[in-house]
Amino acid sequence: MGLSDPALFYEILSHISRDITASFPGYAKEKQALALHSQALQSVNKRLSDPVESVSDGIIATILGFACFSVSCLLSFRDCYANEMQHSERDWASYNMHIEGLRTIITLKGGVHAIDHNRILRLLLSGYD
Repeated sequence: MGLSDPALFYEILSHISRDITASFPGYAKEKQALALHSQALQSVNKRLSDPVESVSDGIIATILGFACFSVSCLLSFRDCYANEMQHSERDWASYNMHIEGLRTIITLKGGVHAIDHNRILRLLLSGYD
């Protein structure tokens, strides 16, 4: 799916860039991750006004990626779970906004069963509230 949807492609790249930044201290590429994330946001925002594109599987997967990006840890995985302050630095308001947007889009699409044809997306969605 990531290669067939430009917004999702940029969002996947932003997560990779963010993970590299977290895994290699001193490798200052956080701006790159935010720039890629911004490109994905712009792509989705342009497509939300189109009644067909706004409920596409690519849009759904990208917005799910936005929710993940909101709460992903900037530290290494080991340090992330050891650092109590990091939990409060995550953007839970943005996460909730994206999850609510997903609920709205899935409802407009016809409900969760309307994506049964896409097993990967259905599996990804099953892990989120």
